[in-house]
Amino acid sequence: LSLDADTLAVRTGSSYRNRLNVSSNGNIQFYEDTGTTPKLTWDAAAENLSLGSVATSLQSPLRVKSNSSDYGICIEENIGGETWQIGVDVDGDLGFYNSGATNASITFDDSNNVGIGVSSPQEKLHVLGRAKLDFGSAGGNPRLYFDHDTVTDDANYIQLNRGDAGLEIVSEDNLKFDTNGTERIRITQSNPGSTSPED
Repeated sequence: LSLDADTLAVRTGSSYRNRLNVSSNGNIQFYEDTGTTPKLTWDAAAENLSLGSVATSLQSPLRVKSNSSDYGICIEENIGGETWQIGVDVDGDLGFYNSGATNASITFDDSNNVGIGVSSPQEKLHVLGRAKLDFGSAGGNPRLYFDHDTVTDDANYIQLNRGDAGLEIVSEDNLKFDTNGTERIRITQSNPGSTSPED
């Protein structure tokens, strides 16, 4: 234990390895086992806590360095049987890992794409496996919208109706069905059900 005008330091062992430093400005540092690198740091002026050797200068109340397994935070359920890990990988992608899994169950990448069951999503939403739209307890008909610009007009959608009404496909303009890159059916307001779209 040493104390000078600026720092209170706690050191252990014959080599006096650093364990804890408290500075006069209020900063606090806890060191890893070798006593060379602080791994838990409180910055009093910025009022933030850093876990790990955080390199970014971005300021926030809590900053966490992901480990070599890409885990930054582990959240455990009450009896300790299941966990979720959250972290950022070397590509800067945010991942949610189920119970120590190697691959993320959900990924948010740098291109603002989201992958569910996919570690490298190719679209805004990339799902590996099945996806489900449900009526839910609140009722209503589940609906999937399609818009070709940033203005939401709610004119194009697929909807599953309750009861015997079945599946409804609503299009603002033409409705086309293609196979192998060739148009097979086009439904328009003026020529519904045509199999010869040029006629």
